[in-house]
Amino acid sequence: MSMYAASLVTLIMLTQGHPHHDHGPATPGGEPVGGPTSVFVQFPTDPAYYQPEVAELIREGVVDRFGIEEWAAIVVSHEIHQHIGVYTIVGAKMGVRASELLEAPRRAVSVTIKTVADSPMACAVDGVQASMGSTYGQHLIHLVNTRTPGLEATFRLGDKTLRMALKPEYLAKVRGFIDRHSAAHGYLSAPYFEAIRGESYRVWAEWDRSVMFDETLTETASDGAADADASLDGGE
Repeated sequence: MSMYAASLVTLIMLTQGHPHHDHGPATPGGEPVGGPTSVFVQFPTDPAYYQPEVAELIREGVVDRFGIEEWAAIVVSHEIHQHIGVYTIVGAKMGVRASELLEAPRRAVSVTIKTVADSPMACAVDGVQASMGSTYGQHLIHLVNTRTPGLEATFRLGDKTLRMALKPEYLAKVRGFIDRHSAAHGYLSAPYFEAIRGESYRVWAEWDRSVMFDETLTETASDGAADADASLDGGE
């Protein structure tokens, strides 16, 4: 069995023993994920199910701080992506935030992402896909390769268009992580990835999706005229 298949099997096994099929009160060890799901009835939040560093995030209150939707999105993103990374987390947080602002169901939003089409920046695409259900296989996500480092995305749902971009100060922090650990350990070396894992856990635990992004939401009136843009300024 491949590592990818084994990871998915592990995720499915985590929900066994929870026989309820509604989204009512959580049983011990799990919490309901809002909206329809394909596999999970309740997403595991018992630290015993997780690797030690991730279990510690639960004990620190990260699930309560940012919600089960974001927690589930980041966990699934990493099982798909197969390593812990900063941009994967940023992409998942972006997708959850977009879904909130658009009041969007899963598998309903068309997404165009503009970023450098190489790792590590393109890793954000996996986070957006996993958090929204807007996947390549369903023709709901498109990547536009840019030469300038940055992360921008346009989300479309019906008459709504949401534009989001990672704020420059957050982009600078990520670049600082990468440059510092590349210089210390060599880019893509085993020690480099170990150091990036440590940075990623802090981003997961500390970065608030409601303030990380520049956000502009536009709605088109029924007569086809565009309403005035609502600049959300990162939720503030």
